[in-house]
Amino acid sequence: MNDQLAMPFYCDEEAAGRFLTQWYAIEQEEARLREEKRLLKAQFQDDFPMRAFLTAFKVVRARRLLDAHPKDPMPLAHQGHIEAMVERHLDTLEREGRFEEAPAVPDMTR
Repeated sequence: MNDQLAMPFYCDEEAAGRFLTQWYAIEQEEARLREEKRLLKAQFQDDFPMRAFLTAFKVVRARRLLDAHPKDPMPLAHQGHIEAMVERHLDTLEREGRFEEAPAVPDMTR
């Protein structure tokens, strides 16, 4: 009980322990899966343009998820119109020189 008084909020330590144990197990599984994906990419790296295939996979998957979204579905035809609009806008920004990449790490010395 004295430990609870030292904290500015209530904390069920048993529940927190169960949460942290499960969270840790999930993070370990994610690390294992990341390594499995890395090895799979290495296995097929010479068979096709990996970056292009993975990008296409992500794009197709995102389009399907958006099309099937339960609250705000967006038909594939509409997605194509929006993507074309975004592409034209980005082209304009690049042509006008207004589209510059931000530095990866801001310079905090200035």
